[in-house]
Amino acid sequence: MRRQKAGSHAISGVFVFLLLGLFAIFAVVMVLLGAGAYSRTTESAEAHNGQRVAPSYIRTMIRGHDEAGGVQTERLTGILRENEDTGEIWTEQVDLDAIVLTDETAVTRLFVYNGWLYECTEVSSDPYAGSEDLEADFTQDDEILLIDETAPEEETQEAPVFMPGVCDGACMQQVCQADEMTVERTGNLLTIHLRSGETWHTLTCALHTGDA
Repeated sequence: MRRQKAGSHAISGVFVFLLLGLFAIFAVVMVLLGAGAYSRTTESAEAHNGQRVAPSYIRTMIRGHDEAGGVQTERLTGILRENEDTGEIWTEQVDLDAIVLTDETAVTRLFVYNGWLYECTEVSSDPYAGSEDLEADFTQDDEILLIDETAPEEETQEAPVFMPGVCDGACMQQVCQADEMTVERTGNLLTIHLRSGETWHTLTCALHTGDA
């Protein structure tokens, strides 16, 4: 009788061990399936960014600056960098196609660098351009209150002026993922080729105005 009970306990132990083993295998399989699903979702999101978000963003920015001289192309040759510890400034050499968008207050460059579509907006050297229009809105009878919030004259610094083809790295903002961008302009037709992974997307913009 004792031998039968011992054998029964041994069988029960083996059965429990097998159940635990099956549970462990099932858990590993579920983790692998979940990781695969996550990887596919991530790849799909990246492809969506490259094929939908980036072209839509570029098209919107171009439409917002579609005026005489507002949309240009440029070969970006350098990115201005600064060492936060030493204050040393140097130019990182690059060779990239860029779309240059200009308005009264700023110059914005769009370009692809290190796997991202970047927007780099630098304030114009004359941030008060167009103030004549503001002044014209007032008559002589209007009371104008001007509040001077600028720093003392000795602390005031002029807006930096950058060489053509060089942008300020401190102004760069990531928009979405992208791997490569080439830009071609023929007259008022702007053709942009965007690559995300192995997929190329072509964006064609017909500008309503020519160069200034």
